[in-house]
Amino acid sequence: MESLKRKRWVLGAGLLAGGLLLQLGAARWPALVEQAFARSFYSWLGGRLACLTTWLPVSLAETLLLGVGGFGLTRLARVLVQGRRPSAKRLLDGASALPVIAGILYLTFLLLWGFNYQRQPFAVSAGLEVRPSSVGELASLCGVLLEEANAARGGLPEDGAGVMCLADGPRHALLRTEAGFGAAAQRHAFLAVGCARPKPLLTSAAFSWLGITGIYSPFTGEPNVNMTLPDPELPFAASHEVAHQRGFAREDEANYLGY
Repeated sequence: MESLKRKRWVLGAGLLAGGLLLQLGAARWPALVEQAFARSFYSWLGGRLACLTTWLPVSLAETLLLGVGGFGLTRLARVLVQGRRPSAKRLLDGASALPVIAGILYLTFLLLWGFNYQRQPFAVSAGLEVRPSSVGELASLCGVLLEEANAARGGLPEDGAGVMCLADGPRHALLRTEAGFGAAAQRHAFLAVGCARPKPLLTSAAFSWLGITGIYSPFTGEPNVNMTLPDPELPFAASHEVAHQRGFAREDEANYLGY
């Protein structure tokens, strides 16, 4: 048994170190990651993974986590009620498997999505000029955005307080996100990665308490959205998470694509 525990610790450390080395190595060759992973392997695997879960109206990832958490709490409560205390040896035996599990999850995360952090910047892929902006240029941009926002706001439905509301409700707004990315893919073909259906989080209240508007699950290919957000913010939050599903892991780039 001691030999098995040592092997577990060594294997777990090896998996974690191997994943870290792969990620550090990938960061040195973003163009290679872009072509060999983001636009080929991930486009094939990540896109299909997302399509497998689109038929579910709720988040598979969230459901699985809630199920595992509920099972664990039930087992813990049963042990406490029965007054049984696991021995230190048993706890150490169980802990020896944790590095292996962590290493497998880390490598799976990288292969399913994580290497997208090391791809080349979106600006390079889109052929955008990136340079420092002057105060005047920023002020001019703010003026243009203000005019566009005012024009888009005209004629939209409002609630009793005069706040814009989604005409067909929050859930239908989530379903429209895919059509938006389909239109964007006509300009940038590399955005055509599979399909995605943003999922409403059942635990949205908890995410609001944590200050999180949404989260992407790379293990199930699901963009998940906090449904307690005000109507004006919901489409952007959903688009931000779908941008992650499209393979853009950096938060600033997901914000740009969401806009």
